[in-house]
Amino acid sequence: MKFLTSKNAFWPVLLALLTEISYVVISTTVPVNQHVPWIWMILLLVAVVWSAVLVREKTSVLRFAGLLSTLASAALFSWWTLSFSAYENQTASVSDGNRVAELVGVSLRDHAGFEEPILSSDGPTLLVLYRGHW
Repeated sequence: MKFLTSKNAFWPVLLALLTEISYVVISTTVPVNQHVPWIWMILLLVAVVWSAVLVREKTSVLRFAGLLSTLASAALFSWWTLSFSAYENQTASVSDGNRVAELVGVSLRDHAGFEEPILSSDGPTLLVLYRGHW
């Protein structure tokens, strides 16, 4: 545990950086459906507190720069995730019996690349919009 109290201010900055990189990697490969990324926020808080403890033990330019960079990094990450990665729950504005307006000349391509009309003349059409994950 000597590296926790090491004179090097690099460790908390590295923890903050790895936290942010792991959030981007995990949230783009695994469908994360949450409003606030608590795990990453807690890891960033640990990095900021760790950096502050290093500054409190012995104030130096390097440690103070490390504290400022972890604070700025945590603030930007928090702003970015809470502003751009959290989505409010949407309520459906469609109720039973609603009809789709007439879509003239609109078609989609099927799995083979052939055009398929959206509305069928055979009966009801179910249109499913899948958002997937970002």
